[in-house]
Formats: sequence, C-alpha cells, structure tokens
Amino acid sequence: MAEDSPATDAECGAERGESRRTAARWRLMLAGAGRIAGIGLILAGTLGAAFGFGLYLTLRAAVSRPELVVPDVVDLEADEARALLERSGLRVAVSGSRHDPNVPAGKVLEQFPLAGTRTKRARPVRLVLSLGPARAVVPDLAGMSARGAQLALRAARLSVRHTMTVPSARVPIGRVISQDPPPGTEAYPGDRVALLVSAGPPERAFVMPDLEGRAWSAVRRALERAGFRRIRARRDGSTAAPGEQDTIADQWPRPGHRVRPGDRVSIVTRPPMVLEMEIPR
Repeated sequence: MAEDSPATDAECGAERGESRRTAARWRLMLAGAGRIAGIGLILAGTLGAAFGFGLYLTLRAAVSRPELVVPDVVDLEADEARALLERSGLRVAVSGSRHDPNVPAGKVLEQFPLAGTRTKRARPVRLVLSLGPARAVVPDLAGMSARGAQLALRAARLSVRHTMTVPSARVPIGRVISQDPPPGTEAYPGDRVALLVSAGPPERAFVMPDLEGRAWSAVRRALERAGFRRIRARRDGSTAAPGEQDTIADQWPRPGHRVRPGDRVSIVTRPPMVLEMEIPR
C-alpha cells in the first residue's frame, strides 16, 4: 500500500491543476461575454438615441412646417389646377374621374381637402376630373311599334320628341317608318328623337268632277269600267228640251266635293232619270 501513495499524490496534483485551468477559462469567457454585452448595450443606446433624435427632428420639422390655405381649383382645367396648387406649395394627386352633365371634360369636379382648408406644405390635394356628359347612341327604331320605340329610347336614356303619322302602303299601321336623328347618331342622355309612324295604307279618295252637260252614255261606260255599280234609277217626271237628250242635268255630290270608297253618287239625266251609284271600295 505504501508504494501507491506517490502516484496518488501526482494524480491529485494533476486534477487540481486542470480544475484551475478550467476555472480560468470560464473567467475569461465570462469576461469576454461581459465585454460583448457592454458593447451591445452601448450600440443599442447609440442607435436608440440616433433614432429618437431623428424622430424628434422629423416631428419638429412637421410641427414647425408652415400651414397653407388650399386654393379653390374646382371648374379649372386640370393643367391650370395643377399649376396653381404647385405654386401654392402643394402636390397634386388625381384620384379619379367620372361623367358629369354640367362640367366639360378635363375640368376639376371635386377636390380634397376643400378650398380654404389649412394644410401643411407639400401635402397632396386629391382631384376628381370630369369626363364630360355621358354619351348615348340613338337606336334603330324602324319597324318597331310606337310603344316599343319609346321603351327602346328610354333604355338608351333618350325620349320621344314628338310622333307624326302618315299613310304608308309598305309599313303596317302603328309601326315606325323613320326617325330623326337617324340610328347610330351620338347623343346626350335626355336628348329626344322624333318618330314618323305609319297610319296604314293611304285612303282612296276622289274629287267629284263636274258631270253636268256631259253625255250620260259616255259617263256611264267610264264609271262602269272604274268599278262603280248602280244602286237604283228613278224618273223625276220632268221633260228634256231638244238637244238635251242623254245628257247629265245634275249631280250629287257637287263638283269639287271629296268622295271616298263606299260613298254614293246621284246623277240626274235627260230624259229625266235619277241614278244612284256607289264608289267601289
């Protein structure tokens, strides 16, 4: 047992030396970490101070920036409005546009902030520009009923100005013959369109000629060829003078009177005969 003591003492000495070296390494590591933490704190403080100072300067500049009164640019041309706002120390931002029936295209409809508002220099003023009145296209109404044409115009934001009717052998009664302005014309909402509507086939009408003194036989043949038919004939009891045989003495309707299909015509002849005829339909 006595022979093992020297080795044991050596080992114990080696362990104590290793422990001292380990403790020294930890002290060095802790000291380094402390220095790094200190540097980090110093850097953080410096950056924080710099940020705070920058924020302070920004806020101070904003607070100390002089206020301006926003000028009125509504109804100005866009270029004029931009020039006026920039001369006033403000910026321009166009935020949109829309149609307006009263403001021509290219002019300012709205602004924000409103005119007279106090604001900071270089702040933007948002503008809404006019596109002018909205346009409409006149639809093709030919062949439509008067009611259908009215509905089509209403759908196009237009209306009927007036409606005239004329006879037409081609277009059925109640249908549109033509229109003014014509189809495809550009118009503004609310504009009106005139319509020409068919009254149906033209009515046949005649002007009663002067038949008195003419030979009845010739007149009769002409009337029969035209389709007239005799309703009845009667004698009137009078006598014809020499040279007046087979002539027309009187008529009704009188010459120049307007007659239509279905009307009746009475003719008095010599020798005395009264004939009633009907105008063909």
